[in-house]
Amino acid sequence: VIHMTEIIINYWAVLACGVAAMILGFIWYNPSVLGKQWMAITGMSPDSASKSEMQRMYTTSFILALIMAYVLSHVLQAFETTGVAMSLQGAFWTWLGFVVPTSGVNYLYTKKPLKLFAIDSGYHLANLLVMSVILTVWS
Repeated sequence: VIHMTEIIINYWAVLACGVAAMILGFIWYNPSVLGKQWMAITGMSPDSASKSEMQRMYTTSFILALIMAYVLSHVLQAFETTGVAMSLQGAFWTWLGFVVPTSGVNYLYTKKPLKLFAIDSGYHLANLLVMSVILTVWS
């Protein structure tokens, strides 16, 4: 017997997750943290994109972060996750089961270095963990 619970989305928490994802990204990919390594591997530089391209990328990244937070909220509630420890586990297993395999395949077939995969997938893990805490505490 499947017991379905009502999914109630706290849109303020989802918005906070989107903002947190952008802040985390600015820190994670900052040149003094992992940004220099990321730029060296990707061949990107601070001048690689125009201002309008950067605005489009940041806007799209923010929208995608909102989608991720919205879906994560559904997942955590559907599995009746309670407490921060359980939500962190949910975020970790979501990352391991969905982010790592899909990103791994992309990096494998595009022949990108393992170090780039580690930097990018590490960001996604940290992002999911932060989002899960926000969604759990703010529910």
